[in-house]
Amino acid sequence: MSKRLVSIDKLTWNKETQTFSTEASDLRLLEIPNTVKVFNPKTQGSRVFTFWKKDMDKTNEDTYGFWYKSKNLKLLIIND
Repeated sequence: MSKRLVSIDKLTWNKETQTFSTEASDLRLLEIPNTVKVFNPKTQGSRVFTFWKKDMDKTNEDTYGFWYKSKNLKLLIIND
């Protein structure tokens, strides 16, 4: 696992769940990173999200998504 820098412009925000989300293909990931740094180009601010868990099917063969946390915020990378 590695570290990845992602612009907030590539993410969708859900205010109700306090979750950013995107599809893995939109980030062109070659591997799932253990940390993701989300950067806001407008404010020049950033936040580091750390891998938390993954959503699997009942057989544990297919991964639906990868979850990250940073304080009270979450990031979901959907495995498409």
